[in-house]
Amino acid sequence: AQSRLGEIKAFDDNVSIRSTLLYTVNVWYSIIPVLRQVAVTLEANRTLMLLPEEKMHPRLSDSRVGTFLTDKRYIPEEGNDIRSYSYIHRWRVEPKDVEAYRQGVLTEPVKPIVMYVDTDFPESWKEPIKKGILRWNKAFEKIGFKNAIRVEDFPTDDPGFDPDNLKYSCVRYVPYTHENAEAIVRVDPMTGEILNAGIFVYNNVTWALNNWRLLQTAQLDPSVRTKKMPDDIMSESLEYVIAHEMGHCLGLMHNMASSFSIPVDSLRSATFTAKYGTTPSIMDYARYNYVAQPGDKGVRLTPPELGVYDYYAIKVNYQPVPDATTMEEENKVVQDWIAEKAGDPMYRYGKQQIRGVYDPSALTEDLGDDAVKAGDYGMANLKYILNHLNEWMQPRDKDYSYRMHIYDEIVYQCRGYLYNAYMNVGGVYLTERFVGDPMPSFQVVPKDIQKRNFLFLLKHLKNLEWLDDFSYTGNLHVGAPKSQDVINFFAGALLNTKRVSLCAYREPDAYTPKEYLDDLYAGVWESTLKGRKPKQSERYLQQVVLNGLFARLAPAYKAESERQSREPMFAGERICMSGERCRHMEDVAGFGLHYGVYNVAHDNSQHLYYLLLQRVENLLRQKVGTADRETNLHYSYLLEMIEDFRNAR
Repeated sequence: AQSRLGEIKAFDDNVSIRSTLLYTVNVWYSIIPVLRQVAVTLEANRTLMLLPEEKMHPRLSDSRVGTFLTDKRYIPEEGNDIRSYSYIHRWRVEPKDVEAYRQGVLTEPVKPIVMYVDTDFPESWKEPIKKGILRWNKAFEKIGFKNAIRVEDFPTDDPGFDPDNLKYSCVRYVPYTHENAEAIVRVDPMTGEILNAGIFVYNNVTWALNNWRLLQTAQLDPSVRTKKMPDDIMSESLEYVIAHEMGHCLGLMHNMASSFSIPVDSLRSATFTAKYGTTPSIMDYARYNYVAQPGDKGVRLTPPELGVYDYYAIKVNYQPVPDATTMEEENKVVQDWIAEKAGDPMYRYGKQQIRGVYDPSALTEDLGDDAVKAGDYGMANLKYILNHLNEWMQPRDKDYSYRMHIYDEIVYQCRGYLYNAYMNVGGVYLTERFVGDPMPSFQVVPKDIQKRNFLFLLKHLKNLEWLDDFSYTGNLHVGAPKSQDVINFFAGALLNTKRVSLCAYREPDAYTPKEYLDDLYAGVWESTLKGRKPKQSERYLQQVVLNGLFARLAPAYKAESERQSREPMFAGERICMSGERCRHMEDVAGFGLHYGVYNVAHDNSQHLYYLLLQRVENLLRQKVGTADRETNLHYSYLLEMIEDFRNAR
C-alpha cells in the first residue's frame, strides 16, 4: 500500500516510469533463516515502448553459433504438433545503396548503430570505451558495411536528450563498487530486432583489471608489478572489457570453447599470439596470457582486438542475403556458411556451463587445449609472482593491505588451474552439430587425458607448501594454511565417481571408477607406499580423503541415490562466470547453457570405496612404527579414525 509512482517521462515512442516499491522479505541461506520480515525499499525505472510498425526481416537461429534468441512456436499444418523455432537478436543493418552493396562496394547502413557515452566517466576512460565499441566496425567492414557503428558523447546542447529515453543506446557510468561491466539489450519480440542496447560500467571494474593483469602477466611484464596499472595498460584492458560487452549489445553470447582451440605452446609464440592473441573470440573468458613464461620474447599477453570467430559470428548474424526472397531461402544460405566452418575448432561454439560443468573444452578463465600443460605454466608463474611480491610492493603497500588481497587472489587463481584440469576427469566434449557435421555431439574425454589430469591434480594438492611459505606470507594473514583451503575445495570431488562412471557407461574404453580410485590410492598414499615422510599437504590430504571415504560408506539417512544426487562436488563458493566469486547465477536466454546431466544409476561404487578403505587400513598397519615419530603419530591417528568409524557403524 505504501508503494508509489514517481517521475514519469513521456518521449516520442516510449514512456519511462519511476516507482518506489516496498516489500517485506525473508532471507534464507540454504535451510537457515538469516532475516525475517525485513522491510525493503526498491526504486525501479520501467519503460513502455511502441514497437516498430515496419517490421525487420527476421533471421532464424542456428545452435552452432552463439546468439541471444527470441523463441517462437508454430503449427505447420492443421492437426500437427506445435513446433519451436527462434529468431536471433540483431540490429536492423541494411545497405543504404543496395546496388553498390551487390557490387562489393563498402556501403553505409540505412540506420547506423549509435552508442552514446556518458560524460560522467573519468576522463581517462572515455577514449578506450569509444575504441572498444568501434572495434566491431572492422567485422562489419568484412561483410560490406562502413560506419555501421558510431559513438557520440551525451549531448550537452540538446535539451531533449535523456538517457532514460530508449531512443538512445547509452554507455553509463555507475559509481559503485561492483568489479564488472554488463550489457542490456531490448528487442522487438516479433522479429528479434534490437531496438536499444546499453552498457553499465561500474567504477571498480578497474580493480578487477588490475588484479587480472598482475596475476596473469607480471611474470613477463614489469610494468604491471604495481598496485595501479599504468595508463596505457589500463586503457588497453578497459577497451577489451567494453568490446566484449559491445559484442553482447550486437546479439552475441559467450563462446566458452574458443580458447580451447589453441595449442598451449602456441601461446608462448610471438608470431602466433601476434595474429590470434589468447583466443579466437573476445566473447570467451580468456583474459590474459598466464601461459607465457619469464624470458619469452615478444609474446602478446592480451586477447585479440577481434578474433576469427567474432568476424564469423557477425557474418552469420548480419550479412545480407539479397537474393533470398523468404526466410527459409535465407536460412539455407546462412547454414551453408556455418557448415563451411563445422569441424574447425576455431569456429566451434561452446555453451556457458552453470548448473553443471561437464565439458572441459568450454570452461571460463582457461587457456589452450591442454589444462595440464597450461596449469603447470600457470603454477610456475604464480610461484614466481608470490616470490617477488614483497620486492615489487614494498615501496607501494606500506600497510600490506594490497598484498593481502593479491595473496588471496593467488590462492584463488591456483585453485582455478587445478579446477580446469579436474574438469577433464569424467568430462564429455559437447558440440552443437547438424547431420553431416564432422564433430560428434558427445565425445567422452579419452582415458589417457582423464588420467593425466587427475594425476596432475593430486601432484599439486600434495605440493602446496609454497602457498604457506612464511618468508613471503608471514605478514599477510594469521589462520589455517591456505594450502588446506585449496584441498578442502576439492574434498567433495575426490571421492565422487559419478562423472567417471557416466563416461565409462557411455564409452567402454574410458577411465573407470576402479582405475580412478586406484590412482587416488597410489597418489594420496605415495609417500607412505615409498616409506617417505609425508609433507604437511600430504598429511592433510590423507586425512581429508579418509573423511571422504567415511562419508561415502556411512549409512545414509535417506536413499543413497538421493543423497549422492544432491551433494556438491566442490566445497565453498562457486567460480562465477564474471570472474568474481558468487553462489548463484541466473539463466540466460539463447544457446547459452548446457542442459543438466544427472547420473545416479550407473555409479555403483560402494564396494570400491570399501576396498579402498581396506587397502588404506592395511597399508597404515604395515607402516606405523617404521617411520619417524611425527609420521608414526600421524599414521596412528588415521588408524584411530578408521577404528572409530567402524565402531560407530
